[in-house]
Amino acid sequence: MASRPGAAQTREKERVYRWGILAVGIGAISTGSVLIRLAEAPPLALGAWRLLLATAILTPLAWRPSRQEWPRLTRRDWLHLNLAGNGTCTSPSAWITSLSYTTVASSVILVQTNPIWVGLASHFLLHERAGRGTAWAVLLAMVGMIAISYGDMD
Repeated sequence: MASRPGAAQTREKERVYRWGILAVGIGAISTGSVLIRLAEAPPLALGAWRLLLATAILTPLAWRPSRQEWPRLTRRDWLHLNLAGNGTCTSPSAWITSLSYTTVASSVILVQTNPIWVGLASHFLLHERAGRGTAWAVLLAMVGMIAISYGDMD
């Protein structure tokens, strides 16, 4: 009969699991735009299949830990989930469509500006005060985004 793994072995397994998940995520993100660009299918069909595949992979992983929470969700929680789902659907659809109109590099750069928009929205919508470093980082990122995207402007 095998003995139960010790705390050190459990931590090591968790660490390997987390690094493995990180590697898979980086690989998927790194190759996604190039594979989408090479696919010969309508952009919205690609987006729908991509989201369906992600749902099929992630739902079993998320279902077990969160199944006790589903019955406690309020009507407001369901509204927020619906809004988040629509945003999750709209954003990749717009990004995949952008791959038909610009280079992969410019498209990916524009998509990866999420922290800029979150910082600006936090300031203007939530009235959170951004530090000087954050303001400089947002400005520098926007200048870099414009400089790199400038080559696609005809």
